[in-house]
Amino acid sequence: MRLIPLLILMAILFIISTLNIKSNTTKKFITVVFIILISALFASRSLLTQDTLAYFNAFEIIDVNKMYAINETPYGFEIGYTIFMQLTKLVFKNPRIFFFFVSSIVYVNFVLAYSNLSESIGIKKNVFSFLLVFTAYYGIFYAGVVLRAGISISFIVSAVSFLVKKKYIIATLLFLLSISFHTSAIITIPIFIIINFNKNFYKPTYIFVLMFLLIIHLTQLNVMYLDTAIEKLSVIVNQHRIFEVFYVYLADYSLTPGISLKVVYLIMIGLFAVVFNRSNYLYGILNIYMFGLIFLTLLSGLDVLSRATDFYIIFSPFLVILTLLQKHIRKMDKIIYLAIFTISSLVLIFRIIYFI
Repeated sequence: MRLIPLLILMAILFIISTLNIKSNTTKKFITVVFIILISALFASRSLLTQDTLAYFNAFEIIDVNKMYAINETPYGFEIGYTIFMQLTKLVFKNPRIFFFFVSSIVYVNFVLAYSNLSESIGIKKNVFSFLLVFTAYYGIFYAGVVLRAGISISFIVSAVSFLVKKKYIIATLLFLLSISFHTSAIITIPIFIIINFNKNFYKPTYIFVLMFLLIIHLTQLNVMYLDTAIEKLSVIVNQHRIFEVFYVYLADYSLTPGISLKVVYLIMIGLFAVVFNRSNYLYGILNIYMFGLIFLTLLSGLDVLSRATDFYIIFSPFLVILTLLQKHIRKMDKIIYLAIFTISSLVLIFRIIYFI
């Protein structure tokens, strides 16, 4: 990962996010330029970056003239991702260009979702602030490292945003497209129930749950039952072919107990949203986030399985920005919080990428 150019690009975006740019044309132009630059930066990353060599080799060996069966795709990749590689390779032979397209699609889906959600909730948009917070963790990870899961998650997020706008056909098609890129997206079915439920619980209820999760994580109480829970879950998953992708993880899992800074940070984000949010329309997103956070905390220590909860936790950038941009928060406070969330996210993602 090219660290210096990334930090420079994000610093420029941070400055832009504090400016009062009124022209929609200018906003769109800056957004497009940023997506092009960040995607090009991610596409040029070292092959030593996690998973990159596998994606590179898969693109190199893919046969554009072959119709692959689901069970014979290169590296066992999903059929949607395989077809996307073939279509790209018909025109462009360079894997770096394919990486660029994947990153661009991820960003376009997230920007589209942010636009849809901010309009539905009725909060003034600041796409630059959103891009900053998103890029600081999930953008780097899912557009610059883990491509299949990244493009799948981006379609899920986009599907939810269309679901909020009651465009059910588009939402369903995006959901199916997401599964074709990464079958683990099947676990997002509860999202479509939660977002329609949109129940506004009392703030003390949310705070109690979040503090309870924090205590469980800090005391590592969840570790006591994980081995037994995984054994039972393995039996269930093995009996249902639709969950076959998870059996690979469960069959050879490793338990690494310990306090996760990511879990603590995400709980803090939840507390921030609960305390500062004054919009009744944001609770659908908050409930999705809480659902994922509960399972992330309970599964913390199982890195591979807990990553599956990112399909829910991925809504954290939306939660942060749609709370932060509400009118009752002063402008200077917004800038300070924006800097805190951005720097904290960067620290977390660099610890993962560089194994610090």
